[in-house]
Amino acid sequence: ALGATSSCHVLARGVAARPSHPPSAAGDGLLVWLEQYLWRLRAGVFRFEQAPPHFDMDARIVSLFPRPPTDSPVPAEAAVYLDGQVTSRVTRGVRVDCSALMVPEQLAGGETLYAYSIRFEMLADHPSRPARLAQAQLATRHWRIKTTDPRTGRQNVESVDGDGVVGLYPIVSTAADAEPITYQSCSTASDDANTAMGGFFVFVEGTRDAQTGPAFDVAVEPFLLKAPAFLY
Repeated sequence: ALGATSSCHVLARGVAARPSHPPSAAGDGLLVWLEQYLWRLRAGVFRFEQAPPHFDMDARIVSLFPRPPTDSPVPAEAAVYLDGQVTSRVTRGVRVDCSALMVPEQLAGGETLYAYSIRFEMLADHPSRPARLAQAQLATRHWRIKTTDPRTGRQNVESVDGDGVVGLYPIVSTAADAEPITYQSCSTASDDANTAMGGFFVFVEGTRDAQTGPAFDVAVEPFLLKAPAFLY
């Protein structure tokens, strides 16, 4: 993974108590919590991944950044808990998976810190990929962060643009040995507003130093920065 944000979360101080969801499950809250965790493991929402370099260990850990479920169809009682916090979209064969993870230790001044994980992969067999496009490199990022006041409905959109991601310029390709590229970063969100992150990345065909075709936009399906129904 690129970047330094950990994908393994441990709540070190206290417990963030929240009302049971749904309220009818109040008497079985712990059981529902465990069932949801097991479903996420089985469905591939939580996956085993190699520990990041800053963990200083050679081990595989359970990543708590949710991924699109491998189960199809997804059980309705499970899907509702992931609504909007896990998104995926393919543009010209380049798939972008996004997910957010609340960091409850960082609660201050009416804002919460969220870590987010972005995963890039070029799909060789996707119909949107032009036949000539076998490799592409990320050039720039363009975030559009939309905040909606739930009381008034007023919206504000903040633009964040820059070169690369966490100082790097990932390359995706259709090569048999190509691996998906993941990077992680973070952002804050107001506790009393609805916040969604979307936008697009600009890729160039080939590489930045040896372009084989024009640049193109790869869309990001907006994902939400919100407190989850379950905290692990």
